[in-house]
Amino acid sequence: MSKVVVIVGPTASGKSALAIEVARQLNGAIVSADSMQIYRGLDVGTAKETGKVREEIPHFMIDVVDRNQEFSVSQFKDMASLAIEKIEGMGKLPIVVGGTGLYIEALLYPFSFGNAVKDETIRKMLTEECELNGSDELYSKLKSIDSESAAKLHPNDTKRIIRALEIFYLTGKTKTQSKDQIKQCAYDIVFVGLECDRARLYQKIDKRVDEMFGAGLLDEIKSLEKYDDRFSWQSMQAIGYKEFAEYYNFNKFIENDDKENIISQSKICPNKSVSIENCDLSEMEQIKEKIKKDSRNYAKRQLTWFRRYENLKWFDCFEEITLAIEYIKNQIQKI
Repeated sequence: MSKVVVIVGPTASGKSALAIEVARQLNGAIVSADSMQIYRGLDVGTAKETGKVREEIPHFMIDVVDRNQEFSVSQFKDMASLAIEKIEGMGKLPIVVGGTGLYIEALLYPFSFGNAVKDETIRKMLTEECELNGSDELYSKLKSIDSESAAKLHPNDTKRIIRALEIFYLTGKTKTQSKDQIKQCAYDIVFVGLECDRARLYQKIDKRVDEMFGAGLLDEIKSLEKYDDRFSWQSMQAIGYKEFAEYYNFNKFIENDDKENIISQSKICPNKSVSIENCDLSEMEQIKEKIKKDSRNYAKRQLTWFRRYENLKWFDCFEEITLAIEYIKNQIQKI
């Protein structure tokens, strides 16, 4: 089984810096698990490493697709798995680093991710069967297949009954068996997380946002308006970009059928200015504060997600970076 270092934590906690130092000391290469760094052109706002660093240390899963392309968790899992194999073939240590919890889950615990896959055909078939024969018969079917799951459900809870049966038909395993399988990681991992006092983390986040503006975030946003390709709503959901949404020149990118839906999703006021060029100083400060607030809220969600993992070793992102490096080095030698 492959040895893999996995470094996670909230935004601005120093994950990338730690990964780079570990890569230097252990002859590693980095696999990014960031759902927005996959997009070309979204550089400043996603805090991509500089070209100089990426020349020194190989990076994978960055700039994978164009901004107007769709990209799924399943695609990430497949491509990142291949990247790990390639890194091993180079004689290097794979180091997965990122804050997108679902990407980490899909890569490390693929069976867990498999349970999330849905099949509309199976679901429709089971729904029609329930309508035809009643929920009691569907419940009896689940009971004969997975009595443990059935015991936790009310016979009229058709939504969960259908889901449990769907998992069985898709995977050949019951929901109960699937939960046991989730515990089996696809790799031998050294799993490290960075955290710190919330107030100090928020200061780091605010500083990073200020640095992003200083590094040319506004120019990057303006450049996106000049693209001739079709606007991609998925890629522009990144924090640091979506806060500018009401100023994007949608008419250049969006087909008329999509415009109403996108305006609704982003709460765009259609009477506002239609270009970043028209954004005045007070509006820009409001956008900056909104990015900081959204980043802080995202950090809280990230911590909630990663704290589910019992095998994750936490280190203070201010005080314990050296300890984290030594821990990783020691654990790699043991597995």
